[in-house]
Amino acid sequence: MTPAHGYAQHEHEGPLLGIPLTRMGSGTAWLPDAARMPAYHASLGRWTLMVHGSVFLQYDRQLGTRADDQLGSVNWVMVMAGRPAAGGTVRFRLSLAFEHAIGSKVAGSLYAAPVGEPALGPVSYLHRPSAAYDPTAPLGHHTQDFTHTSFGVVTVGAFTRALRLEASAFNGAHPDDVRTDFDPVRLDSYAARVTCNPAPQWSVAAWFGHVAAAGGSHAHDALDRFGASVLHTRGAWSTAFVYGGDLPTGAGHPLNTLLLESTLELDEVNAVYGRAEYVRRTAADLALVGSVSREVDIEAVSLGYERGLWRNAGVATSLGARGTLNLIPEELRLFYGSRTPVGLMAYVQVRPTFDRRKG
Repeated sequence: MTPAHGYAQHEHEGPLLGIPLTRMGSGTAWLPDAARMPAYHASLGRWTLMVHGSVFLQYDRQLGTRADDQLGSVNWVMVMAGRPAAGGTVRFRLSLAFEHAIGSKVAGSLYAAPVGEPALGPVSYLHRPSAAYDPTAPLGHHTQDFTHTSFGVVTVGAFTRALRLEASAFNGAHPDDVRTDFDPVRLDSYAARVTCNPAPQWSVAAWFGHVAAAGGSHAHDALDRFGASVLHTRGAWSTAFVYGGDLPTGAGHPLNTLLLESTLELDEVNAVYGRAEYVRRTAADLALVGSVSREVDIEAVSLGYERGLWRNAGVATSLGARGTLNLIPEELRLFYGSRTPVGLMAYVQVRPTFDRRKG
């Protein structure tokens, strides 16, 4: 088992419609074909196995009147097993996905999961090359791609070499705070997404969905969610632009979010990355009380740097630092002590290495 680019696998079975497996993002979302994801690959008979993920150990310090600090670890791993079956391709993760060619230019797909991701939102930030070195979720995560973990998903789709149309039924409830068990599985929400990959360096998507009301610690009213994303990868430079909006039932206007993130690998051991973000949030979202506006605009700019420490047996260990400058309205100065509160983070990341000899 060796680390390799995603499209170095499955050479013995041939990709469906000639689509390389580097395009496989989170759920059924597409990445640019040129995207690079560090992973381990192996073959077992007609089965192809893949494991990829990341481990972060970080110290986070937020400055200002509401200052706090935290030592934590954010980790994820994905295991995939796939093989030819019934004239198509079947893949297992926590989900079951089946794709079958309908002709020489069109194929159909079915995706079902007790825990999975519907066709709503961009490729999850955990799987975007533009965020590969960033240990934090975007400010707009809950509006853009929080459904990447939904307890109950069924998605059907059709696709060509460059275009994918898909629709999902899924569970609109946010996972509860106990992340070691299964929440109730149900299908109470729906979504649709269209994705176009016009060239190996690009993937463009747009989506719309209705998310049912949910209770519990992450209660929310029913809402419509919509957005669009543009992902670009050229060599060692990956960038993503994401727009996401929520329109709660009965509201006159949406709560919008914008994200621009980019990562550049300078060489084998050095990488720089950054984010520019805008979110519109309610006072309740920010746990604010008193005479403040019902909705406020928040902006943030983050820059980070990561340097490799050592590599051994296909594992890369790196040390990184990240700083964030938040921009908040004047009316929130009393709560935060400044209109420009700052956050700082230091971390260690462990993940598979790239194998630059393949692909």
